[in-house]
Amino acid sequence: MNTQQTLTALAIAASAWTSAAHAQSPTAVNLLGTPDDGMLCRSGYDPIFGKNKLICQKTLELKVPLGCNDTRFPNKVVRANAPGTPNGLDVCDKAGGVNITATNDITSFNEGSDYVFAKADDAKIAERIASQRQTEASALGLSLPEVDAVFVRALTNTTSGDSEDKSRVQYGLFTFPVKTTGGVIAGPSNPSPAVFSPRALPR
Repeated sequence: MNTQQTLTALAIAASAWTSAAHAQSPTAVNLLGTPDDGMLCRSGYDPIFGKNKLICQKTLELKVPLGCNDTRFPNKVVRANAPGTPNGLDVCDKAGGVNITATNDITSFNEGSDYVFAKADDAKIAERIASQRQTEASALGLSLPEVDAVFVRALTNTTSGDSEDKSRVQYGLFTFPVKTTGGVIAGPSNPSPAVFSPRALPR
């Protein structure tokens, strides 16, 4: 075999070795939902990080009419901006007591014996938040224990008019984070070996 034939045979062998190396080079596959993909919060939920925890939360608000929680004053009167009730704060009077209407002057009546101001209705607030929690679980296709609801605060919202006063209730909903989706990273995981290109031998 002469020199040129030797070089040609070496080149063919190198090309075959390189092709085999490419064929056997492993592909880095990133399976769906594996730990390196991480976790994320559902749409509408904010991620909160702290103390090595990821919490998914969204803060919402609803309005709940004020209530008459004192059994001595069971009758609710929706007040306008009238004397005795600045800003039109609603009141609760007692059965068979003084006559309180939406607009009459109640400055001569005694707060605590003739009437009390309406307050946040804790039972109704709890009921509404529980209902929102159930609605959220159903909308996400989750069981009820997978959604949590936490009361934050309630602020009295006077209307300065003849409409019913309400509590502005702020509450939070929580869900577990979910797995993200992955994909396939194409190509070899390691650099391909360089193609062998023999130089011509000196004559």
